[in-house]
Amino acid sequence: MLWDTEMVANWPGGLPALQAAVEAASAPAGGTPKDWAEESYRIVATDGFYPATHKLDAEYAQRWSSTVAQRLAVASARLAAVLNTSLAGL
Repeated sequence: MLWDTEMVANWPGGLPALQAAVEAASAPAGGTPKDWAEESYRIVATDGFYPATHKLDAEYAQRWSSTVAQRLAVASARLAAVLNTSLAGL
């Protein structure tokens, strides 16, 4: 819930700042769903993603903000590619 809602809803500067961060992030649209799952696995396997204390400190969101923006950018590009492919014949 933290990554899906809280980090987005509480983005410093609000949604306009989040939109700017997402637009500035790199967004490769390729790959397969397996590749996408492996990308996510590599992120959650990173040191500090799950703090050893099981407590999130005040800097957690700041440390991971670039990852949030990058993942949103990639998800947007991939969704657009899927929709463009699916709707191409209409």
